Amino acid sequence: MNKDTNFDNMMHKALAPNFTPSDELNNKILSGKPTKKKATVSLIPKIIAAAAGVLIVGSLSVYAGTRIYKKVFVTDHAISVGNTEYVIDEAIATMDITEPQSPGYNTVHQEYDTYAEAMEATGLGYHFRAEFEVKYKVYTSVTTGPDIVLSDLNTTFLYNDGEFDVHYSVAEGNIAEDAAYSVRLENTSNRRDYVTTYGAEFSLVDETVDGKTKTYVLVCYDDVEGYLAFYNLSDNEIYEVLESLEINLSPE
Repeated sequence: MNKDTNFDNMMHKALAPNFTPSDELNNKILSGKPTKKKATVSLIPKIIAAAAGVLIVGSLSVYAGTRIYKKVFVTDHAISVGNTEYVIDEAIATMDITEPQSPGYNTVHQEYDTYAEAMEATGLGYHFRAEFEVKYKVYTSVTTGPDIVLSDLNTTFLYNDGEFDVHYSVAEGNIAEDAAYSVRLENTSNRRDYVTTYGAEFSLVDETVDGKTKTYVLVCYDDVEGYLAFYNLSDNEIYEVLESLEINLSPE
């Protein structure tokens, strides 16, 4: 097995859905919050699915059915859309993504050489007007639980001298109607907004770890939840990528 194959396997394991929350974690998220329709959820590429309609993605996200033009809510350790009552920053910051998997969940993984191939096979992924080179491979997964199905796509694109991660997720099942979707970050700073020529408003938020800055942008609309995360790209280059997105912004 060559080095490239070893690296691909390592990346696949890093992104693969293999975690669901314990009852203890769900109770921790729920404590002190008003009673709502609860959603039993699962965890994907490091996603912790917590109760009360919240999915927390370890180092990546938290969950909700909202639209892209909803205002983004920024806390110390997350960027979110949806019902902010569900966003408990302390719980997000201190969650343990190494907890053992809960029973009753099954995940099927696939990987593809090209983004077009993955989209055609699964129907997942954002549509771009431009073509971008995939850095490694495109990883998809479907996690099935007692009352939820979560389909997920992850990849990294090269662009100019930098790169950007794509996380795209669609959930079906017992999810609270007023759920919230968040991306968990080590820290947040430098929030700024950008409106595309096609009328979509995006919020850019920075995370700085070990002197390296990554810029996150939530891309949530209809039943799609996800984000793009940019590294070593200027704001103007980020705007170019956002302008290339093909997104349905029809009224709710």
